[in-house]
Amino acid sequence: MLCEKPLTTDIASAYAIVQKEKALGTQLIQVGFMRRFDPEYAALQKLIADGGLGKPLMVHCTHRNPAVGDHFNSEFMIRDSVVHEVDSVRFLLGEEITSVEVIKGAATGSAPHGVHDPMLVIFETESGCDRHR
Repeated sequence: MLCEKPLTTDIASAYAIVQKEKALGTQLIQVGFMRRFDPEYAALQKLIADGGLGKPLMVHCTHRNPAVGDHFNSEFMIRDSVVHEVDSVRFLLGEEITSVEVIKGAATGSAPHGVHDPMLVIFETESGCDRHR
């Protein structure tokens, strides 16, 4: 089943679905992320996988939301925006992320009160981007 993100609207039920699928021992659900279906991302992924760019050393992603609703807060920045970069890095490099660090900068003047905007999110992958172990 292809499910557009989010898988569910809360962490507990999403985790329960993942645990149930794991217990069944077969993949039944895929959460859809639009970038995997973008021709340029697919071409870049193939180029990386075929070694056409050499060994990836680092991936730099930038995500901007020009406008957001009143409900948008720092948690939503991670859950609804950064999640695209999580998927992109895994898709492009073909490996898992092993650690995540979130650095909250001083908020811009246009950020709603209490919202950390911008954020810098640093991922470490299994091999430090070395796909060719």
